[in-house]
Amino acid sequence: MRLGVIFAVLVSALAAPAGAAELRLIAATALKDALEPLVREFEGQSGHNVRLVFSGTVATRDRIRQGEMADVVLIGADALESLIDNGLLQRDGRRDIARSGLGAGQRAGFPVPDISSAEALQRIIRASQSLAFSRGPSGEHVEALMRRLGLADEIGSKTRRPNSGAEVARLVGSGEAEFGIAQVSEFIGIPGVTNLGPLPPSLQAWTIYAAAVHGKTGNQEASTKLINHLSGASAERAIRSIGMEPVR
Repeated sequence: MRLGVIFAVLVSALAAPAGAAELRLIAATALKDALEPLVREFEGQSGHNVRLVFSGTVATRDRIRQGEMADVVLIGADALESLIDNGLLQRDGRRDIARSGLGAGQRAGFPVPDISSAEALQRIIRASQSLAFSRGPSGEHVEALMRRLGLADEIGSKTRRPNSGAEVARLVGSGEAEFGIAQVSEFIGIPGVTNLGPLPPSLQAWTIYAAAVHGKTGNQEASTKLINHLSGASAERAIRSIGMEPVR
């Protein structure tokens, strides 16, 4: 038994490159499909290991404020700045990673609506029995858009406000909401959802996603390398594949 334990320890030591770090990255769920392959690529190139945790921007901000530890945080830029201002994340090395516009999704099985103008979007929102948008960065934009379109007083009783855009897509897919607005990436490939694509340019609002290293990380060099990888040229294709634009 003792020989077996010793052998297992030796195998583990040989498998892990010298100086390999164990990193924890908390990131906005909207970036999930881009980050998973990028992180695997980083692990293969660097020898470091990364534990990926996905959460909405608001929830992540609150988790870090409450003392949860992560070597790198990647969320909406406004929330990230508040954590930097509070001294929880480092300003040095902060990087913008991607920007995302608003998109719409509808419960599958309904006729595909026109959302190409303000008037068309007003019609579909008024006609929908239920609506969902988040309490995160995209939801703040949608809230302002509803006021701009003169719909704020009409939608209150039929609106759901979950914490993240991923939850908006889930509500639409499950039929708990008939129509949803969130980051355009949230509706891609979700069962039960017809992805209606981005809102028209005249109604568009952009969210910047940015990354920073935690002030208490014990893996400064590896964390910086991870952010460099996520903001480098090799990340562009993955970011564009989810309907976002890389920020260089």
